[in-house]
Amino acid sequence: MGVCGACGSDPKSIVRHAKKRYREEKEAGDRFDKVYCVFDRDTHAGYAEALDAIARATPKDTYIAITSIPCFEYWLLLHFRYTTKPYEPAPGQSACSQVIADLKQYLPDYAKGQVALFSRLIDQLNDAKHNAQRVLQAAGIDRSANPSTRVHELIDFLQNIKKETA
Repeated sequence: MGVCGACGSDPKSIVRHAKKRYREEKEAGDRFDKVYCVFDRDTHAGYAEALDAIARATPKDTYIAITSIPCFEYWLLLHFRYTTKPYEPAPGQSACSQVIADLKQYLPDYAKGQVALFSRLIDQLNDAKHNAQRVLQAAGIDRSANPSTRVHELIDFLQNIKKETA
């Protein structure tokens, strides 16, 4: 599993980097079984193209989009409460800044890239996973992905790896 710090947060760049890393590892004789591409919808123009590239990628079912709409902070908010309130841009305020404002009700000192955030939220991880699953069910019924996140799917995968190696 690789991390894409240098490729930026644009979804198309993340998918491009994931495919490059897959090829490099395959050529080295140690290909990845799964490649998780984690990105936000936010205001990225390439979001739909990135999802399409993942859907068309080969080998099939290797690349998996772990999306958050409108942004990753929605996943963090689900650690504290279940909400399906849609987040839309407003004059002078992005959808993500609205999520962050809601998140700051619970984490007043929150800042992007904050160190040790995972350890602060570990006790609420199961709540977040449960809330994220409920949100996806509601999104299927409402036919609206705003808001939603699939981060819990990656968390489940990682937790299952830990169980398999224990």
